[in-house]
Amino acid sequence: MLMSSLGDSVDDPIYSVQNNSLQISPPRPGVEGWPIVGKQIYDVWWKAHADLPALVQSVQPKIGELAKTALGAVASIGGALLQFIASFIIAGIIMAFGNSGSPTSQAIFERLVGTTRGSEFSKLSTSTIRAVAQGVIAVAFIQAIIVGLALLIAGVPWAGALAVIVLVLGIAQVPALIVTLPAIAYVWSSGDSSSAAAIACTVVLLVSGMADNVLKPLMLGRGVDAPMPIILLGALGGMATAGILGMFVGATLLTLGYEIFIGWVAVNPNAGQAQAESEEQPGS
Repeated sequence: MLMSSLGDSVDDPIYSVQNNSLQISPPRPGVEGWPIVGKQIYDVWWKAHADLPALVQSVQPKIGELAKTALGAVASIGGALLQFIASFIIAGIIMAFGNSGSPTSQAIFERLVGTTRGSEFSKLSTSTIRAVAQGVIAVAFIQAIIVGLALLIAGVPWAGALAVIVLVLGIAQVPALIVTLPAIAYVWSSGDSSSAAAIACTVVLLVSGMADNVLKPLMLGRGVDAPMPIILLGALGGMATAGILGMFVGATLLTLGYEIFIGWVAVNPNAGQAQAESEEQPGS
C-alpha cells in the first residue's frame, strides 16, 4: 500500500506537468494567520494558484541551483545503490562461509586478548552487530510502516513519500515527530474530518511517531552484555563519521572498549589492599 502511494505521489505530478494540467489548489484562509511564516506562505501559495508559470519563471535562477543540487543527490543515490548491491554480494559470500569463518574470527580475538576472553569478545561483537541491525535499522523500518499506514488512514497526501522520509530519519536517529506533527496540523487545518476523527488521527500519529521510544530499548540491548546507551552512542558516533557501515563498526568498537575498560577496572591489583586498609582503620 505504501509503495503504491509512493508511486502515485511521483507519477501524478509528472503526468500533470507533461500534459500542462498541473493545478495548485488555493490556500485556505487560516494559512495567513500562522505565526511568523503564515503571510509569506500564503502569498507564495496564492501566486502558485493564480499563475504558476509566472511564479516558476520568477524563481528560475533558484530552480537552476536546486536542479544542480538535485542532480548531485541523484548521483550520490546511484553510488549508494551500487554499494548496496555490492554489500549484498559480499554478505552472501560471508554467509556461505560463515561456519568456517566463525572459528577464524574467534582465533583472531584469542590471539589479541587471550584465550580466556577471546570467545567472549567474539560473541560480544556478533551480538552487538545483531543488536544494531535490530535496534536501529529494523526499528526504523517498523516505525516507517506504522507511520505510513497511520498517514494513509488519516488521509494525508503523499503518505508513501513521507514514510520513506521517516525511514531515513529513523536510521539517522532523528525523531519521526518532524513528519507526524505537520501531518497532524494538516488533518486539523484541512477541515475534511470531524472533531472525533481528527482526535483519533492525532492520537494514532502521535503514538506512531513515538513508537521508537518503546521499540528501541527493547531491541537495541537485547542479548548484549553491554548497556544499551553504550551501543546507541557507538552507533550514532559511527554513523556521523562513516555512514551506515560506521554505525555497526562504531557500536562494536565502543562496546568492546567498554568491556575492556570494565575488565581492567575489575582486575585492579590494589583493590584488595585498599579494602584491607579501610577495614583496619576503625579498629586502630
